[in-house]
Amino acid sequence: MRFHLRYKQYLLLPLFIFLPEIFLAQIRYPFSVSTGFYYGFISGYEYKMAQLIKGHTPGSELVFRWQTTGKREWEKLYRFPEIGTGLLHFDFANPEQLGTGTGIFAFINYPVVRSNRFSLNYRIGGGAGYVSKIFTRTENYKNNATSAHLNILFNFLLEGKFRFSEKFYTTFGTGLTHFSNGAIKMPNLGINIPALYLGILWEVNRQPESIKPDSLVPAINRFTGGRKEYWTVCMAGGVRDIYPSGGTRYKGFSLSGDYNFLIRSKRTVAGGGDIFYDEYISFFALRDTLMLNGNLLSPVRAGIHISHLSMLGRLQLGVMMGGYLVDEYRFDGFFYHRLIVRYRLTNHLLLNISVKTHWAKADYLEWGVGYQFD
Repeated sequence: MRFHLRYKQYLLLPLFIFLPEIFLAQIRYPFSVSTGFYYGFISGYEYKMAQLIKGHTPGSELVFRWQTTGKREWEKLYRFPEIGTGLLHFDFANPEQLGTGTGIFAFINYPVVRSNRFSLNYRIGGGAGYVSKIFTRTENYKNNATSAHLNILFNFLLEGKFRFSEKFYTTFGTGLTHFSNGAIKMPNLGINIPALYLGILWEVNRQPESIKPDSLVPAINRFTGGRKEYWTVCMAGGVRDIYPSGGTRYKGFSLSGDYNFLIRSKRTVAGGGDIFYDEYISFFALRDTLMLNGNLLSPVRAGIHISHLSMLGRLQLGVMMGGYLVDEYRFDGFFYHRLIVRYRLTNHLLLNISVKTHWAKADYLEWGVGYQFD
């Protein structure tokens, strides 16, 4: 039990990284409040979760938004996005086995199209979610979606806003919400909810008229010293469960190196390599007597990857896609992926939190540190 509680605390770290930005926003930026309703369905693993899906999933949210105004250089580079925090709640349409999901998240809302009466934005958010019904061996053994009350929450929304009065907007769009514990405890197929969205927004403080796309100016990213190319190295680790549920949790470690190319001071494209040590592979091999040339499978894997990071001052958000070049296990497939959150503590030292996956299947929740070389 102590082990379980100790590692679940780390599921909250992605939210805490955003919080300094949210608190600062309260005194810097125009403020608005919105509420909206979702109507969707559980998707992603229908063939494995058919026994859990009983109907459509309604949801609602309350969101607090701050409109950036260009006080920092990255705000201009990203065309003055919104930042904020929100609460959401979903009814999973299966009260006996899945119950409900509730979450708190921080987000950034990037503009795609903006005019006086209409804007189109895409929102990327992350935080912590609570699922009321989880897997138990005796009472809820058919729930293979999640076995932990506390989960990582991701929320993505393509949102349109239409002004119908001086301070009020209609909001509408489509989105995806995801609950997962990062394979810290199995089973963990996760809960994916694509949904339509409709809401209303109240602009408490009117945004300045000076927020226009043509206000963009060239900038130099001060954390790279004006360099367009640089190296980074990151070490990370995590723990995960394997089937059957309730057994030992296994450690995983990774060492990653990247050669980075900075584009217009606001995004980085990188290529690099990874070395992984996945302890659970040895136990799978021993348990299932998986053999390769008469030897147990090696827990060491290696691969190459490409990645993309958005640079938001000290904060970095990114995605990675890689492929294994050395992998005796092979049951996870060739490709691996990461969702990445990094925070720059100094000009060189980075705090890293990432979710390593094989497509939609979580492998590890990783936390670690990185270093940028001059």
